[in-house]
Amino acid sequence: MGLDSTVKKEDLHLLYYTPEQKAAEAKLDLDFAVLPPIIKVLVVIPFRDKWDMTDTCLQGLLRQQRAGMSILLALVDNNSAEPATQDGINNAKQIFESQGIEVRHLRYEVPFNFSYLNNQAVIDCADFNPDVIGLLNNDIEFMDPNSLMQLTQYSCLPDAGAVGCTLLYPNGLVQHLFIFVGSKIVGSHPYKGQPLDRESKWYQKPRAVGAVTGAVMFMKTSHFDKVGGFDEKLPTSYQDVDLCLKLQKIGLVNFVVPQVLMIHHETQTRSIEPSWNEAEYVEKKWGDFLFKNPYVSPVWSRKSEHFVFTPAAFFRSVRKRFF
Repeated sequence: MGLDSTVKKEDLHLLYYTPEQKAAEAKLDLDFAVLPPIIKVLVVIPFRDKWDMTDTCLQGLLRQQRAGMSILLALVDNNSAEPATQDGINNAKQIFESQGIEVRHLRYEVPFNFSYLNNQAVIDCADFNPDVIGLLNNDIEFMDPNSLMQLTQYSCLPDAGAVGCTLLYPNGLVQHLFIFVGSKIVGSHPYKGQPLDRESKWYQKPRAVGAVTGAVMFMKTSHFDKVGGFDEKLPTSYQDVDLCLKLQKIGLVNFVVPQVLMIHHETQTRSIEPSWNEAEYVEKKWGDFLFKNPYVSPVWSRKSEHFVFTPAAFFRSVRKRFF
């Protein structure tokens, strides 16, 4: 029960925006962002060894435009053991600090828990008093020099919750546009594996969505603190969806800035399989708010990660078109 194939794939769901999505995007204007004279940004990058990959991420960060920004880089080390990693950390500190970027090496010798690692890093860097938190996986590769600036500025919009971007596989295919909240229990990634089509209307401006991935997630520190950060009962999966839902509940809107593109070498540091226990936990925690989310149209079936009509919506569309 699909849709007209002449419509560009990324634009399908734009045809069936919810009232909340329309309202959020109608008043979206970067001119209304409250930007302090110097925006203090805490960039958090968890890792465990495989320093070559982390270094690629860091080199991209160094090439970012940083005018009007003060940055603290938190290198969150979770049980690294290779000598090359410590050498890389020492070298990174020297290079970044020579360019005016403070670096803190935070080592946490605990079992892997993505939520804990990020939460604790934010706590341990609280004295920096950041305006914005930028969470990055160490397997992220920057493509454009203005990505950091754009994500930071959009995070400063009054109603902005979590802010994300478009992630691509190394071969250029789409990995992440946004998270389809409530699809396949908790959430899925529409258009995953599809070719990138920059001519689509989707890429013309930021989009109000249910959730964005924690692989690249920016937000005001005050908002992160207000909702209590990540839920540490979700160590490996779905903590990004949970956080985005918490932000919605306090009246904020999660946005993706689709024109910002990054490459994500997904799960190259750790091989993580989705946890059914964590999926069940999120389902019980959020109930109908997960499956009837105001930023996902009810015409879409939650049984597919693609945009497919529910049977009722399909027959309504047929009647509207032919009768």
